[in-house]
Amino acid sequence: MNLLCCERITPDSNFGYRDPVIFEEDRVLDNLLQEEDITIPSCNYFENVQKELKPFMRKVVVSWMLEVCEEQKCENQIFPLAINYLDRFLCVCPIKSTQLQILGAACLLVSSKVRQCHALSVDLLCDYTENSITPNDLLDWEMLLLSKLSWRLTAITGYDVMDHMIHRLPWSRDDVALRSHSLSMIAFCCIELDWMRCKPSLLASASLVAGASGLKLAATSDLISRVCHLSGSDPDQVHWIVMQLERMIAESVEITLKVPVRTDSNLPPNKMAAAPGDKMAAEEVLPSSDQQPSTPTDVQEVHF
Repeated sequence: MNLLCCERITPDSNFGYRDPVIFEEDRVLDNLLQEEDITIPSCNYFENVQKELKPFMRKVVVSWMLEVCEEQKCENQIFPLAINYLDRFLCVCPIKSTQLQILGAACLLVSSKVRQCHALSVDLLCDYTENSITPNDLLDWEMLLLSKLSWRLTAITGYDVMDHMIHRLPWSRDDVALRSHSLSMIAFCCIELDWMRCKPSLLASASLVAGASGLKLAATSDLISRVCHLSGSDPDQVHWIVMQLERMIAESVEITLKVPVRTDSNLPPNKMAAAPGDKMAAEEVLPSSDQQPSTPTDVQEVHF
C-alpha cells in the first residue's frame, strides 16, 4: 500500500473562508478594540530596562525576522505577533546584545505555533542563524519567553483588526491589492521603534488609509474619516502616521535601488553577522535577488 501524499500547499491555496458569523457581528470588532491595550508593550525599554541594547540592534533583528517569515511563506499574523512577544519580553527582562537574535528566533517559534498550522521547526530557525545557536538553547529560550510573558500569547495585532475594517468598507471588501498593500504597511510599522507602543487599531487604520490613498481609491481626508469612524482612532494621529509611512517608504525604495543586488539567494538571511558597532552595515536592507532595477512609479509596484 502506498501512503505517500503528493499534495502541495501553495501560497494561493485557500486555507479557509471568512466566517460570516465573525465578520458580520459588530461585537467581535468591539471586543478587539476594547482588549487591544492589554498586550501593548508597557514601556520604552531602551530608556530604563536594556543597558546593552541600542535601537538599531532591534531594527536589525526585526528585519531578519521579517525575511525569515517571507522566505518560509508564513501566515501574515506570524511576524507582528512575534514582534509583540519580542517587545513585551524586553520590557521586563534585560539581556545582552549577543542574545537578541536567539530571542527573535524564540519569538518566531512561539508565534508560528500559536497562529500557524505548520510551525517553524527548531532546526530550521537554527539554520537561519548560521548555527550560531543550538536547538537546546533555543528551546530553553522558548521556555524563558513563555514564563516572562506569563503565557499570555493571544495578543491582538494590526492584522486582527485590519480584516474586520476591510470587511466593513464597501470600497475595500473585495480589493485584493488593497489588502496586500495594507498588510505590508503594517509589517513596515512593526519594524519602526517609534510605533512600538501604538494601538494595533491605530496602525491598522493608518496602513489601510496609506494603501487606499496610494491606490487612489478615494481622497485621503475621506478615507481617514471613514476608517476612524470604524476604529475610533484620532484622525490627526492617523494622518501623521500616513505621512510618516509615505516618507519612509520613499526613503526605503531610494536606499534599495542604491544597494547592489545579492547574488546568492540560497543563503538564509542573517544580518546579525554585521559588527555590533557598525551602525551603517546594520541598518542597510539588502533587496532580494528577484527585484527589478527600475524605479517604481506607483505604490502598486512597491513590494516589501
